[in-house]
Amino acid sequence: MAREDKRFELRSLAANTAMPSEKVPQELRDEWRRINDELRRYRVSGENWDIAEKLMQEREKILEGIRKYEPSFAPAPKPLGYDDMVSLIPDSKTAIVELVVYDRAAAFVVFSSPVKPSHGFKSNKDKRIHFKEFNEIQEKQLHDEVNKFINASHSSEFKNNELMSVLTWLWDSIMGEIAEYLGSYGIERIIFVPHRDFHVLPIHAAYDSHNDRYLLDLFDITIVPSLWFLKHGMDRRGRMKSSDRLFAVVNPDRSLRYSDIEASWLEEMWEGEKVILRHDDATKKRIREFAGDSFVVHFSTHGTSLPIDDAFDDAKKMAEQLRSRSPESAEELEKGISLRDWDVLRKHGIRVEDYASPLRAFLLISGKDGENRLTVEELLRDFRFRSTYLAVLSACETGYGEFMKVTDPGFGLPAGFMLAGVPAVVASLWPVNDLSTALLMRKFYENWLAGNSVSTALRKAQQWLRNATVEELRPYANETWELVFSQRSPYDKLVFLRRTENLKLKPFESPYYWAGFVAYGFTFEDVKKRR
Repeated sequence: MAREDKRFELRSLAANTAMPSEKVPQELRDEWRRINDELRRYRVSGENWDIAEKLMQEREKILEGIRKYEPSFAPAPKPLGYDDMVSLIPDSKTAIVELVVYDRAAAFVVFSSPVKPSHGFKSNKDKRIHFKEFNEIQEKQLHDEVNKFINASHSSEFKNNELMSVLTWLWDSIMGEIAEYLGSYGIERIIFVPHRDFHVLPIHAAYDSHNDRYLLDLFDITIVPSLWFLKHGMDRRGRMKSSDRLFAVVNPDRSLRYSDIEASWLEEMWEGEKVILRHDDATKKRIREFAGDSFVVHFSTHGTSLPIDDAFDDAKKMAEQLRSRSPESAEELEKGISLRDWDVLRKHGIRVEDYASPLRAFLLISGKDGENRLTVEELLRDFRFRSTYLAVLSACETGYGEFMKVTDPGFGLPAGFMLAGVPAVVASLWPVNDLSTALLMRKFYENWLAGNSVSTALRKAQQWLRNATVEELRPYANETWELVFSQRSPYDKLVFLRRTENLKLKPFESPYYWAGFVAYGFTFEDVKKRR
């Protein structure tokens, strides 16, 4: 392998690193973080390759130490060789784009065949890998934008100004140039491999304010934590047992007002076998019984990919215990909780990072005494998805949780399902609106069952919801009124859809309502090949 291509393998290795769990001593965890940060310094320039190779050897020794405490720890699947990587591109209309960040941002573009670089991009020897640094995007700036995005996602202004500000910045700073570059080569589908902070952002919804369009208006888009996940999904798809079953978990805690109608729509559309577990029926035992041999598993519930709220819940309990014997400490801890200040919690012995292990990511199900969480650890340990091509996580924040202040890629629920053997996953990036999600899911399944790929079906559903007028949506509102409406707030979206006289208004135009969902993994298979 040419040195240029070995460097690309190094870049892939350094881009995909998970953190060990709390089982591993902190000293080893710190060493693991340090070695991966050092490796990133050599990812782009390719200088000091000999030093980089020594660092890779040191990394293996640290990994051996970690596995003495956590034998199953996998920092990332082994990076693919150059030829394997290129072989994942299905056609000349598809390109792979790896977005990386070290002290600045950079993009690697992989084409299926050699093309001459332009627009300031450079290429490797055979001209299939193109590369460009974006010097104006410093690591701290990207981190600040991500933090702004995360904080805004839980605020009332998110659906109006804050989200659009981040999406516009994303286009203006990097995605607009990448879109122009790929468009000049006739690319229609992008497989993104986002690194670190990039995996948190809704890349597919980067907004071109000058032309009033989003990136998904130009390309079909799928996301993978690493290219290994894509290869793993393709390989799994070829070995799957046939199935005609839809399996769904619906509203286990009864808090989602439109979840049941979403399931009813889905049940009506699906022509094959159906197993729908509603409310108290959605137990871990019954999920394990049916999920593995179903072609689609659909979870309409709550979830999170990084459940660090558990740390703050434990901190609240500690503050209560401290109140009588140390009021000042209790007050300090409560202030840290309100500000979500990790350093204050650490001072009192609560390490938030340890709560944020990807294995703790969960979907809410029915059960008591801790049995109401289906975790990634359980998916990997207890489930065998023998027939499942698609997992749809119609829930809040299933694509990520709160942003990590540690080096950790987008390993969470999507990656958990993919590692457990599911090639394609649809998941969300922020707390999604219940009604708009039900409408989006209905249209997504309509598109998919009509013969579109998962990524195309989701893209078309998002465009439809964005542009749908009150006049177009009112039939859905009338259909669901009697089923879900009783003693609702007068500000409820369903009430609005029925009562407003402005029939041309687009009530779900804001990307808040439709851009939260992302297609992960091997999502571009023709649905006609399913089952």
